[in-house]
Amino acid sequence: MQEKAAVFIYPEAHIWPYCNFVRSFPDKSFSYPCRTGSPVVAAVTVYRQRRVFKKLHPNITVYLSEPFYPDPSLPEKQARKKLRDQAYEFMSRTAKEHGSYEYVKYIMASEL
Repeated sequence: MQEKAAVFIYPEAHIWPYCNFVRSFPDKSFSYPCRTGSPVVAAVTVYRQRRVFKKLHPNITVYLSEPFYPDPSLPEKQARKKLRDQAYEFMSRTAKEHGSYEYVKYIMASEL
């Protein structure tokens, strides 16, 4: 922060390659922006099947949200929940609107 550099946090804790749905994540990852008053910019990766050479890896588009700022009038716990909800809503809506090609199929343990 002192160097005016961006900090990228993955609240899901693990990256699943080519995952085409938004997994739930806790609000704990949003403590840092609340303490520093830093904005949060959500990112969503959407995969598109190629029109030609369909067996190659899919094309990728990354969508970024407008910045979400922590609400200084709220206690930290409520402010981080609000940030988390704003980011999650943007990510879910964007993934749904733009669709995503299922290049890798993930099966939840509960579905086995």
